[in-house]
Amino acid sequence: MNNWLLVVDAGGSKTALRLYNPDDEVVSEKVGSGASLSHDLNGSCRSIVAQAQDILNSKEMLPMHTDIVVGVAGAGNEQAKHTLSTALTRNGFPTPRVVSDALTSALGANSGDPVACVALGTGSVGMRIM
Repeated sequence: MNNWLLVVDAGGSKTALRLYNPDDEVVSEKVGSGASLSHDLNGSCRSIVAQAQDILNSKEMLPMHTDIVVGVAGAGNEQAKHTLSTALTRNGFPTPRVVSDALTSALGANSGDPVACVALGTGSVGMRIM
């Protein structure tokens, strides 16, 4: 595990990024263009990688020193998830974690405690955590 953490929430309308330092403090936030793996797989992968690199560059951080977790629309498709994970690895992130935005929505809605969550936006997802 690295000392820095980059968390990415990528949906059809926007991508929100938050960078944490080793003390779990937010040191940078950014909102950029949407990136749904379901709409434009290759374009969305390029967009997520570029936005991740941009926020790291703003703090003079390298991907190799940063853990990245991406909750992204369309990651329920294993091939799309693999494509994004591969793109992140090729761009210096040693162990990217790519999950569905349904999971990140449910975790965020109740701080990881049991919950049923439906998120409505450009697309809609639902998830239950027991």
